[in-house]
Amino acid sequence: MVDTVCLELGKGISQEIAILNVNLAAARQIAREIRLRDIGGIIVVDFIDMLDDSNKRLVYEEVKNAVERDRSTVKVSELSRHGLMEITRKGVRPSVTFMISEPCTCCHGMGRVEALATAYLRLNVKFAGCYPQRIRRQTLKTPSLGPDLFSGLASSIGC
Repeated sequence: MVDTVCLELGKGISQEIAILNVNLAAARQIAREIRLRDIGGIIVVDFIDMLDDSNKRLVYEEVKNAVERDRSTVKVSELSRHGLMEITRKGVRPSVTFMISEPCTCCHGMGRVEALATAYLRLNVKFAGCYPQRIRRQTLKTPSLGPDLFSGLASSIGC
């Protein structure tokens, strides 16, 4: 749910025009953010209520134009009488969990375990705070880490 709010409407212009300007700017920014953050699913945008139906149409057209650059499938509904707009978008990128893990060799790929590079980075960060103090014993969550991980850790802390 996205709620657009304007604290200062502007001076010397009518309230309806000021609200329209805020909603148009919000429409462009919302389209940009859902594309940059790869937000998928149903997105409900609560625009500031406008009295003029032609202004509602302008906001709808602004969103439609702004999502045209998106490589994903995006569907935009017109504003409801309450100022709500529904945007549906299919996400493009794989999930973060999928990117930082690999198929489990114990269960033949049915599950996922932490990737070697992810485990290396996690342990490197954890051990960086311990050196040159004593290094605590750590339990590894990934069975396939092996000597590559420890040689990388040793070289990064100067052993």
